[in-house]
Amino acid sequence: MRALGLKVDENNLSSGYILSGDDEAIKGFIKETFLATIPASERGFAYVTVDISGSKNVEDIIQAADMFCFASCKKMIYVEPITCKLEAKSIKQLKEYFDNPNPTSFVVFEDIGLNDFSSFDNCEFVDCTKASEDELYQYIYKKLTEKGYSMNGIAIRGFIRYCNCNFGKISSELSKLMLYCMDSKVINKEDYEMLTAPDLEVDVFKLINNLNTRNYTQALKILDKLQETGLSNRIIFKTLQTSYKRLFYIACSQSSDAVISKSLGISNYAINANRTIIANNKTNKTFIKSLKEIVDYLFYLEEKMLSFVINEKDVMKLAIDRIIELMEIKKDERKF
Repeated sequence: MRALGLKVDENNLSSGYILSGDDEAIKGFIKETFLATIPASERGFAYVTVDISGSKNVEDIIQAADMFCFASCKKMIYVEPITCKLEAKSIKQLKEYFDNPNPTSFVVFEDIGLNDFSSFDNCEFVDCTKASEDELYQYIYKKLTEKGYSMNGIAIRGFIRYCNCNFGKISSELSKLMLYCMDSKVINKEDYEMLTAPDLEVDVFKLINNLNTRNYTQALKILDKLQETGLSNRIIFKTLQTSYKRLFYIACSQSSDAVISKSLGISNYAINANRTIIANNKTNKTFIKSLKEIVDYLFYLEEKMLSFVINEKDVMKLAIDRIIELMEIKKDERKF
């Protein structure tokens, strides 16, 4: 089950849920969704957290789940990430519990690490990997509708891309937008552009796109804008490095978009945007070679920055100057 498609009904909860994937914001959302099944006044005894990574004692989970609870709802046992490898007998103990679980409680495993719970009955796996654009669209539409707000489809997709398909950012920014548009109950493109700062990766991608289309003046404006926001050069540089690494990977890969999306943890929209850059450079016979040299040089700069040979102030200048050189931008267009 995909996380954002999970339907939680307090009268129809599974006995166990196993969260998998690395999107911590989505995991947090799922945890809050489960918590919402418990009245706030009863959470003191109907919500229990268990951590077994140190003790490896799964009996702590079983005892918490089996313990009688006077709450008017099901008791939730939230198991912190399991960072250790459990013994076979411990896995067997847990399996035996889920073969005949306590009907008045449910267990949520945040992360089971390298352990295999696939044989467990009455347990549902919840996929908490990065959400697709369509999943985020449905999440936004549902949340707005429930609160009596409206936002047209084009604006919703624009907002998603503005936030770089980042669920955590979308969730928090959407709450701000609803507060700002409380009177009209209508959210437009102008609203999110005015109130929401674009995701750093979106701005860095625009920077790369302008460098690759030889629009050097606009690229510098974007870089100046990023630096004016107070972001450190180290963060901007790291995002630049990651973005070029992805671009090079996609340019060389023969894999499907689905495989690339899973491997890189990026949306189909981001993949298509990278493919546009690649298509625009199809006549450049040295494009992939230049990308490889850019990636290598950025890793070289990172090493020098981390060893304090190059300071953070100079690292972006050196990076951009080298990219310009490798992408064959005329020397008389440079401003450095």
